[in-house]
Amino acid sequence: MAVVADGADERERGGSVVTGWDTHEPQSNGNLHCSVTLPLVTTLLHLSDLHLDDDLARGRLDRALRILPPSRRPDLIVITGDLADHGRREEYVDLVSAMRGDIPWIVCPGNHDDPALMAQVLGWDQSGAMSLDVDDVRVVALDVTVPGEDHGHLRPEVTDAAFRAAEDAENVVLALHHPPVPLGHEYADSIGLSNPTALGDLVIALPRTRLVVTGHVHTALATTFAGRPVVGAPSLAAALRPDPAARPLTDAGSAPGVALHELGPDGVRSSFHYAWDAATSAA
Repeated sequence: MAVVADGADERERGGSVVTGWDTHEPQSNGNLHCSVTLPLVTTLLHLSDLHLDDDLARGRLDRALRILPPSRRPDLIVITGDLADHGRREEYVDLVSAMRGDIPWIVCPGNHDDPALMAQVLGWDQSGAMSLDVDDVRVVALDVTVPGEDHGHLRPEVTDAAFRAAEDAENVVLALHHPPVPLGHEYADSIGLSNPTALGDLVIALPRTRLVVTGHVHTALATTFAGRPVVGAPSLAAALRPDPAARPLTDAGSAPGVALHELGPDGVRSSFHYAWDAATSAA
């Protein structure tokens, strides 16, 4: 995994990590210079709530995928659910078309998704958990959806599958659609994860968990849970209005937003970025 300390040479994207720099730790001969090899920062681009169903939604996804300059190219793209708006095959095919490129990506289902169709089109693992490694970080994506419902629930069989997928990993990122923490928004909190204790138990069982990433509530979210950072990405489709009495609840004129997570030996740095365009800025 990846941290480039100050003074270290940056990795070439296609190569392995090689950095040498001064730790200023004394050696047995009294010298202060000790050359060590450090991992580099592993960068995850985090998207959520795409709600793909038409050209407008596809355009918002395209804008989000171009939001970062080449100098900040992510190592992996994580999409935390509601990939499709109606759970139709053509919406998942459209996602595959949009994601063509050399950056690996992993998804989990949301309440608008059809996990069975995701399995057919995207290769989703119907055990309820699938994983992907980048550097020495393993991202484990979980299915916490409840058929026909908006809230989420972490089932025991998914917990077991996630543990098996992650138990030997050096660093773990758990990805799920529904946040395990309240937002302070009456409606959003009514459709969250119904059994957050189950997720907390999984985090405890996986002590190398570095980060939990979520979506669902259509707004940026940053807090802690079970002693780990939890970060929710903004929606690409529409932003949650802060007033739970507002109608509509979301603002479709908002700029699509993403989260960027940089994982290194000293911790996790997360930031949020928005794909403003001339029309959005003028609105």
